[in-house]
Order: sequence, then structure tokens, then C-alpha cells
Amino acid sequence: MFLPDRYRIKPDSEPEPPKPDADGWIPWNGGECPVGDDVRVEIRRRGGDIATHVASYFIWHHWRSGADRDHEIVAYRVVKPTPDPYAELTRLRQAVETNTASFIANCPPEIWQESAGTQHIAVRILSDKLKSSEEKCEWLNQKLADKSIYASSLEQERASKPKPDPEPVEMMDLACDDLPPGTVVEDHGEIHLITGWCPKTQSVLFRGDWALLSDMRDCRIRRIGEDWTRCEKPKQKEVQP
Repeated sequence: MFLPDRYRIKPDSEPEPPKPDADGWIPWNGGECPVGDDVRVEIRRRGGDIATHVASYFIWHHWRSGADRDHEIVAYRVVKPTPDPYAELTRLRQAVETNTASFIANCPPEIWQESAGTQHIAVRILSDKLKSSEEKCEWLNQKLADKSIYASSLEQERASKPKPDPEPVEMMDLACDDLPPGTVVEDHGEIHLITGWCPKTQSVLFRGDWALLSDMRDCRIRRIGEDWTRCEKPKQKEVQP
């Protein structure tokens, strides 16, 4: 029986959300997605599998049964974004280069708190962090350069290796099914429209006469919407049982 909300017995207080364990895993018993759709999370399934993706990628409800329950999410944790050293470098440099009047306004709060509100100490802390950030960015740039050099050398190595000759393709006669209506034949410099097909003898009618497809390997054909090609096709390899 349906009861309006005003007649329902409500709990005195909302249940406390589950707390994460020492590794940050939060238990999950099913329901609506606990975080925003674009939040990147790491999930652990009942079967032990672990996966990482944005939250909207996963199914958070528990509705499976039997062996499928191994795919249900039993714990999750939010993946913290990796700080960008380039952005940190820019922020620290801007803070160091500000003049005295606007130093407090531009100094990062954590630096100002660490310096106990003393400007020259804050400048020293900022300078140390700036040097560390510059070294980190220099290291990253060197890694990117090494990666680029490695990729370039790898491409040169691949280009220097002789390419194997392609395997010869064995060709076979066309069949009537390979020549749809509208196909034309070039025979001895003249173009003719195919007007008849005989699957029993694998022959076609053009220029008022029948011709076996096995005798037309030197002719060229053109299907509607395609380019000219020889009157043959690659032989299909037999599949071994």
C-alpha cells in the first residue's frame, strides 16, 4: 500500500556513511552512484577484480545473482588527480615576483601559514619550493626529450629494416554473382554492357554473344560506383578443419 511521506515513520537520524579503511577503500552495498559522474574512481568487485575509470562507467546497483555477483562493486575509493608541476611552477613564480604591497594577497595560504606570517621567511620557503618545482619540470622535460629521441630512433630503425616482399596472391575466375546489373566489359578497346547471366555455365551475355568468364581473364570490368579492374578475384584460402 502506498503511503504519503507525511505518514511514514522516519528514522531519528540519517545513518552514518561508511568510513574508509587504512588504504582508502570505502565499503559499498549497492545503490545510486556515491560520487559525481565525472569523478575518477577505483573500484573493487566481489570477485576480487580492481578497475579504474570515471564513476559513470560502472554499475553501482547490486542486482545480479549467482556467479554474476562476482561483478558487483563492494568497495571504491576516489582517485586523487596527480598535481601538475608546471602549474605549481607558475603559481610559485608569480608569488615570488609580486611586490611587497601585494605579497600577502598573492602568497599561497599554506606558505603564509608555514612562515608564521613573516614575509622574509615566506619568501625563502617560496624560493625553495620554486627551485624544487623547476628541477622537477626540468626532469620532466628531459624525460620527454629522451622519449622523443627514443621514438625517433625507433622509427629510423624500423625504416632501415628491409620490408619483406608481399606474398603472391593467387587469382581465380569471377562468377556471375560478382557481376551485378550495370557492369560493363572492356573487350579489345570496346565497352559493352552485360545484359545476361548464366550461373550454370558461368557465362555472361554482351555484344550479342555469350562468353565464358574463364575466357575473360584478360578483359577489364567496371561495376557501378567502382574503378576498372581485371576480370578476376583473389582466391580464398581454404580453412583447415
